[in-house]
Amino acid sequence: MKLKMLTALDKNNATAKSYSQGLYNIVVYKSGKVALLKQGEGFVGYLK
Repeated sequence: MKLKMLTALDKNNATAKSYSQGLYNIVVYKSGKVALLKQGEGFVGYLK
């Protein structure tokens, strides 16, 4: 199953790509982990 996100690429560096969508930021690490951060609250958790 593929997930399509309507997001904007904010940062792209050697270890991760960072995307934003509304109040949320999604960080996709090269290791395969995906983290969710909420603006004003910080780290929410890792996505499965």
